[in-house]
Amino acid sequence: MKSQLFAVLTRRRLAGLAALVGALVVLALIASVVDAQQPKLPHLFWGRDAGQYSGATITAVNQNGVEVQPAIEGGGVVNPDGSWSLAISPDDARTVVLRLTLGEIVRETDSLDVIEAEFPTEGISIADFSNTVAAASTKEIRVIARLHPTRPLRTLEFNIRVGGVDVDPAPTRRFFTPGLENNRWYQSIPVSDLGDGFEARVIACRQDDGDVVFGVRVEGHDDVLPSGRVFFTRNTHNRWLHSTPIEISRPSDNQDVVRLGRGDTGCTGSP
Repeated sequence: MKSQLFAVLTRRRLAGLAALVGALVVLALIASVVDAQQPKLPHLFWGRDAGQYSGATITAVNQNGVEVQPAIEGGGVVNPDGSWSLAISPDDARTVVLRLTLGEIVRETDSLDVIEAEFPTEGISIADFSNTVAAASTKEIRVIARLHPTRPLRTLEFNIRVGGVDVDPAPTRRFFTPGLENNRWYQSIPVSDLGDGFEARVIACRQDDGDVVFGVRVEGHDDVLPSGRVFFTRNTHNRWLHSTPIEISRPSDNQDVVRLGRGDTGCTGSP
C-alpha cells in the first residue's frame, strides 16, 4: 500500500515538475517574443570640437559599405560652434565608419559599434576622424521624371537619383507645367543633397511635339545631356522613369562654360 502511494506521489511530483518546466519554457518564449518586438533605440554619435570643419557633412557607412540614412532628421552637419550629431538605428547597421566631408576633404573614423558603443562624455573628437580618404572627383547621378498623378494634364515632376536613392526631400521647384514655353530651357533650384559637396540643377526643354528633354547643370561646368534624356509624350502612366547615368563634378567658379539656350533656340543643342 505504501509503495503504491509513493508511486502515486512520485508521478504527481514528476507531473508537477514537468508542468513547471513547461511553464518556464512558455514564459521564456513569451519574453523572447516581447523582447524581439521592442523597438531598438538609435545610437547617437556626437561631438563638439569640429569647428574648423563648419558646414561639413557627416555620414555613416555600415559594415557592408552602404551609406545609411540617419534615424533622426536634421543631423549630420557640423555647426558653426563645432557641434554635430548623427543618430543611427541598429536595424541599419551593427558597426559604422563615420565620414566627414567638406569639399574635397574627406576624413573617416575607425569602425564604431552601433549596438554597444560607449564613448567619453566629450563625445567623438575630431581627432578620431584620423583616416584621410581621397575624395571622388565625380559622382554618378540620374534625372528621374514622371507624369504627376494629380496635377493638371502633362505636368511632369522630376528629381535626381544618386546611388539608386532619390534625393529626399525633393527640390521644392520640381514641376514642368503645361503652360511653359516650348523650345526654351528652364532650370530648377540647386539640388544640394547629393553628398560629398556635389550639387546640380535639373534643366528641361519641351519640344514642339511635346517630348521633354532633360539634362543637368553644375556651376562652373558645361551643361550635360545624358544619352537617354527624353520623356516622350507617349508615356501616359505616372511611374518614375530615369535617364542614363550622368557623371558630374563639384561646382567651381569657372565662367567659360557652355549653357544650353544661351544664344540659340530649340532643345536640340548639345554642350
